[in-house]
Amino acid sequence: MALPGEGTLTLTQYTGDHSQDARQPRIIVIGQQEVGAVSRTEAGQAMLNVTTVESGMTFFNGLESATNYWNDAEGSVWLGKEVNISARSRHGQFTANEKQDHIDVDLFFENTLCEDLGFKADPDNTQNNGFIPADLRADYFRLIGEGTNGANFDFGMENWMHKPYAFQDIDVDGSHCAVNLDVRKDQATASNFQSGQALTIYVSEKANSGDEEFIINTFIDRDFSIEPKHDLIIDENGIYFVDGMTVGYLSVFNGEIIEEFSDYTSTGWTEWAKFEGEQKITAYQAMNGNHAYQFWNKGDSYNGDESFTIWLIPPV
Repeated sequence: MALPGEGTLTLTQYTGDHSQDARQPRIIVIGQQEVGAVSRTEAGQAMLNVTTVESGMTFFNGLESATNYWNDAEGSVWLGKEVNISARSRHGQFTANEKQDHIDVDLFFENTLCEDLGFKADPDNTQNNGFIPADLRADYFRLIGEGTNGANFDFGMENWMHKPYAFQDIDVDGSHCAVNLDVRKDQATASNFQSGQALTIYVSEKANSGDEEFIINTFIDRDFSIEPKHDLIIDENGIYFVDGMTVGYLSVFNGEIIEEFSDYTSTGWTEWAKFEGEQKITAYQAMNGNHAYQFWNKGDSYNGDESFTIWLIPPV
């Protein structure tokens, strides 16, 4: 088969059959491709070297599956073997100065040693399972998204890149490596992160490594507030929720989540009205696998911006 920008690829096998997954039906396929490189001999003659590279890639079954991949902070890729990946980003108010300028981003690789990703034990932090770059398997890890105001944050081995750090954990389920891609205050001068904004991690494979480049999405959690308990799926039937002295009604119309609300005042309940201000409602899947909704409402001259999360409470 021929793929745009990839040339001709011979599919040899498929692995990781996730075709029955409810939200992300997909398969990972393995292919072989001939890659040419021009070099010169000692006599100055040009010589073409052709090698066969085995690589993997993920095919999603339909637009809905691919869209869900963007909304779910988890997936699977080919890194010499099938590896499950997930991502988390949290904004913490560690100090007053970091209120708008700091997020902690972690990219998790299940059943994977940090050494397998090209890290080595940090000689200054071995007791805490810290790892520093040695010969990274990826060219770079890139952070992009709504919260970065168009800026890219690249982590890799080049001098101009930020250096990623990793932590390894070994438990009954195997070894797990978490690549830490923190955006520090001094790196974030052009960014103003807000809770609920999408943050994309793009990982570029090294040339001819045979690995799969991949993109995974996560959402910024301000002050560790996103902890959904049970799944909350909003459809055309809608749901009601209470926010202070306001009752909100959320439903799906033409594929878009809309909010109507009624306020309790001294004269009773107001008429139902559609929210008309600048608003963003983000549906996402959290690290625990449950779905929830993150709100961001822009404030006015009398009120500041508002950010909160709604999810389903477990039945009692």
